[in-house]
Amino acid sequence: MKIITVFSILLGLQSCKGQTDGIEAVIARVDNVDLSQLKDRTIYFRSRGYERGTSVYLVSSGYKVKCSPYAVDFDEDKKRIFQIRNNLVLGSCGEDYLTKEEITKYMGIYMRCKVNLLQVDTAGNVYINPGRAEKAILLRKAPHSTPIDLDEFSPYKGDWYIRK
Repeated sequence: MKIITVFSILLGLQSCKGQTDGIEAVIARVDNVDLSQLKDRTIYFRSRGYERGTSVYLVSSGYKVKCSPYAVDFDEDKKRIFQIRNNLVLGSCGEDYLTKEEITKYMGIYMRCKVNLLQVDTAGNVYINPGRAEKAILLRKAPHSTPIDLDEFSPYKGDWYIRK
């Protein structure tokens, strides 16, 4: 059963939009990026932007989000942010909870990982969905931490787990 699950996820990774490499490549890429500054942050691809060559990403504080996220318009060709929209944040929280400098720094880290969904909880556990902005399918467990949803994952390799 475990082999079928891993095979299914590998097939999914191969067919996902913008994701032509396998699970090993994703793990290697993420392992080479320092994610410690992303503790208690979530970043994910939302959609293609209105302008050609742009995308919209959502950035939020908190693994369990209470306030709405920031919408970040990103120019894929120039590899830079051209707008950060906080109207949803102000509507739900009444004030900003992240600065433009923080969002810019977080986006730089996120872009090096080349995944669709990246979440880091307060303990430093890393949740990833390489091909979709949906529930994480990979978990990198932080040392001395037991994620509350660990039972939803099976050991894969080292400190990496894969969703059952």
